[in-house]
Amino acid sequence: TACAGDEGGDGFGVADETGTEGDAGDEQSGSDGQSADESDGGETGEGLHEAVLEAMDLFPDYPTLHGEVITRTCTPNQGVCHNQKEYPDLRTPASMLAAVGKRCNLDKDDPADTFDGCEPVGDEVVIDLTPAPAPADPMNPMEPEPVEPALVHIEIGYVETVLDEEGVALSARVHLREAVPAAMLDGAGMAVSFERSTGSGTLPVGALSLVTWEAGSAVLELGDLSLLSAAELDLIETGLVGGDPNRNGIFGADEPYLEIDPGSPATSYLLQRLQGNVPGSPMPLANQPLSSAEVIALACWIESTGAPGASDDPWLEIDYDDCDFAQNFGGGATSGGHSLADDVQPIFDQSCAYAGCHGSVQPAADLDLTAGNAYDSLMRFSMQNPTQALVEPGNPTNSYLMTKLSDNGVAGVQMPKNGEALDEVSVGIIRQWISEGAAND
Repeated sequence: TACAGDEGGDGFGVADETGTEGDAGDEQSGSDGQSADESDGGETGEGLHEAVLEAMDLFPDYPTLHGEVITRTCTPNQGVCHNQKEYPDLRTPASMLAAVGKRCNLDKDDPADTFDGCEPVGDEVVIDLTPAPAPADPMNPMEPEPVEPALVHIEIGYVETVLDEEGVALSARVHLREAVPAAMLDGAGMAVSFERSTGSGTLPVGALSLVTWEAGSAVLELGDLSLLSAAELDLIETGLVGGDPNRNGIFGADEPYLEIDPGSPATSYLLQRLQGNVPGSPMPLANQPLSSAEVIALACWIESTGAPGASDDPWLEIDYDDCDFAQNFGGGATSGGHSLADDVQPIFDQSCAYAGCHGSVQPAADLDLTAGNAYDSLMRFSMQNPTQALVEPGNPTNSYLMTKLSDNGVAGVQMPKNGEALDEVSVGIIRQWISEGAAND
């Protein structure tokens, strides 16, 4: 059985009298003072969520957003967080604008941690199968028979080096996106070249000799690295760019994210990382996470940069009226997104909303997650961490519910207690529901 804990601290509880930054912290308030008892999900004024109205009031333009939010969360400690040496450079409005339209950064320290959407387009191996020229016509020796080039191009996934017990590289394998065509002959001791596609054309990267492959296999073998030249060893070690550096079989450049994707919050790595929707440590590090209104402002600024000439405008006004993120937030003026009743509540019902756990009769930690009661319960502060709301609409990173679903939190154990952890799909549904504003529908 799965249970989210008892009143002794493994679960969540009604907040005490004081919440974050002196805001009222009783059961009627969320982490930034918003009312949590509205059955329509907190919508006020023309159908917009009250956090949208707060964002419109506090962050009317890009300079205000950068000065009040980005400077506080991403450039602390005299700018040693995201400075000119740590991509992206967010210190100034101008340096942040320079990240608009740029690819998100590859994790060079540990490529296995690279988010799929940040993976680059891989270099291609070129296998030359062009046959040798046919013998010249004896009647016309000056004109050799034409030969049709036969080149096989396959994108590289990653390079795997095989080490001995002392860490010395013995051999290497170049893993490919696709298998060498089965119709080809096996290759042994062959030479291959590599090339890279750029915005201005295709550039040669280098070549390797003594390459072996089997037809139908997606691996090129380099059996003895001691036989290769210094240039070939450098190419294997650092010269080749793979399209699947995290080695999960997904070539993320097919559906790329940008650091800030003009007009598209959903594919903007900066926002998705701040919301906790992509892998990696919580951001910002050691600083106050973004409130609902701040998330909305950042998302709507990103949408606003999609207008012609807007992506480099340092004085850009944030267009909330035409911002889909704001209009949809929390089930606001426009319907859409994940539903509490249809998507999230079935997960609660299966995992914890029953007798002896978080059912309606004496729920553990006074947290009732049954249908009709779950929303109001989740708009309270955590008992374990009274400065953090169980759900911060728009920001899973700042929602203690997500903390408890992914690890132990500040106390107790990971939820559900006494049961298996929720599967990734279920956790993803809850996270996305929060990201979209935690609609009460």
